[in-house]
Amino acid sequence: MSSEEWKRAVGGECIVPHWAWQSALQRPRPQDSFPWGIVKNFTNWETMGREYFPILMLVGFVAANAVMMLALSHLTIRPRPTPVKQTAYEAGIPPLGDARERFSVKFYMVAMLFIVFDLETVFMIPWATFYRQLSCDVPLVNGACTPAHLSFFGLGEMLVFIAILLVGYVYVWKKGALQWD
Repeated sequence: MSSEEWKRAVGGECIVPHWAWQSALQRPRPQDSFPWGIVKNFTNWETMGREYFPILMLVGFVAANAVMMLALSHLTIRPRPTPVKQTAYEAGIPPLGDARERFSVKFYMVAMLFIVFDLETVFMIPWATFYRQLSCDVPLVNGACTPAHLSFFGLGEMLVFIAILLVGYVYVWKKGALQWD
């Protein structure tokens, strides 16, 4: 597109330098660079609204349902506090001592470590689903990659991820955060 065509297209003088609009026009579109159709090209708000309307309805239904349940339970309950209802329930055993006693920090550390290492395994699930695409230099043909185009990228990135996790695990182990003494 020449500068004259560009001026006619935008309706007047172009105040942007020629190198900026030229590179923008030559840049590949998102749908061309993502072969799996990850990026949607919405041309107007109406199309986008039509795509996301079911999700918005689900979120609205969940919010309305939560508010309705809280309101109904608040309206239908008759509070009758008794000393038995006010005591802490310890799995059928009478409570010993105060319920607000201090716990060792080790309990919290183990819980946080469990959450961290458990969430890291959740990150492996998307990797496993896209492993074939990540290990092939070209788009897949019938769900398979030709042997000439196999790469180490998919496996290599997960090995780096697991190595970082193992370094963190060894550090925590050496610090003694997993001991119950």
